[in-house]
Amino acid sequence: MEKSICFISRYAHYVLFNQTHKKIGGAEFQQAIIAKALCARGWKVSFITEKFDTRKSFQMNGIRILASIDFTSGNRYTRRIFRPFWGLWKQMRKANAHIYYQRNPGAYSAVIGLFCRMAGKKFVLAGANDANFDRNNELNVSSLLDIIEIKIGIQLAHKIILQNHRQKLLLKNNYHRNGSVFYNVYDPPNSIQNKKNLTLRFKDRSLLWVGRIAPQKCPDLCLQLAKLLPDYQITMVGSRTHHHELSYYIRKEVPKVKNIVYLGHVSLEEVEALFDSVQGLVNTSFVEGFPNTFLQAWSRGLPVFSFVDPDDLIRNQHLGAVVSTIEDMALSVRKLLENKNKFIQNASHIRAFFEEKFSLSKQIQQLEELLLGDN
Repeated sequence: MEKSICFISRYAHYVLFNQTHKKIGGAEFQQAIIAKALCARGWKVSFITEKFDTRKSFQMNGIRILASIDFTSGNRYTRRIFRPFWGLWKQMRKANAHIYYQRNPGAYSAVIGLFCRMAGKKFVLAGANDANFDRNNELNVSSLLDIIEIKIGIQLAHKIILQNHRQKLLLKNNYHRNGSVFYNVYDPPNSIQNKKNLTLRFKDRSLLWVGRIAPQKCPDLCLQLAKLLPDYQITMVGSRTHHHELSYYIRKEVPKVKNIVYLGHVSLEEVEALFDSVQGLVNTSFVEGFPNTFLQAWSRGLPVFSFVDPDDLIRNQHLGAVVSTIEDMALSVRKLLENKNKFIQNASHIRAFFEEKFSLSKQIQQLEELLLGDN
């Protein structure tokens, strides 16, 4: 039997093209990683994305891109109710995949689920953050139509893949569905520095913050951290969102703090290069699923300083520090980064743990079994 999968993602093609775009997030990043890996293992892989130029269908590195859905034209009723049934379903028929995969339950989850039920296909729905499986998913969506579509989509999904065990519990309690936990994976670029380079980086006293400029990411706390660590250089990377007041606040306040720089939205290659040049990653968000940035840091032996801790991995596996206040975070940074021998020892341990648990090469077979399995 031919193994085939179609990813339905409005913006994932920007990651496949290695282009910058303000709408790219962890969901798109993971789908691109998985798609390339499955394609390399003989799967027939396709993507349904938004219309972005005159091409309706083309191949790129063995992956078929169906880019002809216009998510913006028409009024809100045709765009949200009528258009998906004849537009999205038309592309799903054209993809002719055995499995249809959507990450981040939301708009069109119900439409995808209905198509798969009627066509005898498998609908795999994957979580992107813990709020996906709250009762009304208020953090990600605001309209009643979105909430209804999500609830229907979760019930229609043949398989639900979760990022951590908290999501599994939320899914069971709120939707009475069982799901399978599969941690995010990451395929490090060849440029990742080796253990010798970690020693050279010891005196840098530099930290990185990566995320969208949105309330749940709490970028303002990064400014507070910089003030508590005046001898450290902090780089912030993140696209502006519709939260205009917060974006304006960050742009206005950053120049007032000498040891922090805000680069805005940068390309994926530039983000990778930034990870190669710092000592640790700062995460100020209080709601996550399993951040890809954690894997980007751990693959390089970098500790993560965070308010959230998926499945208590940071705490139990000594992958950084879990804190409850920004003051605690500043203290943890000094504790872990200012002892040279401890820094190098921790870096070696973190990289080994990443390789065992999160490297794409070791986890891709488990994902294949999960996608193809009946349960």
